[in-house]
Amino acid sequence: MKEQAFSNITEFASWRSLNCDICGKDWNGKPEDNDECDIEEELAWALIDDGKVEEGLLKRANILPYDGKLKRCSEFVEEG
Repeated sequence: MKEQAFSNITEFASWRSLNCDICGKDWNGKPEDNDECDIEEELAWALIDDGKVEEGLLKRANILPYDGKLKRCSEFVEEG
């Protein structure tokens, strides 16, 4: 079942800055270069679609269960 990932683009940008921007799996927006993180790719594509992604992906991203706080993605990898 698909769920709404974020309520707005600002919420996504905040989550992304806490996670993707400093993660070793960071996706640079080019599909051919994304062999690392399907979470970031799916969330980004959802923004230009209906904003919804599979519930399982949201759990992997540590977005669900939602408690009003941004959390580190469960698949976060330290850069380096």
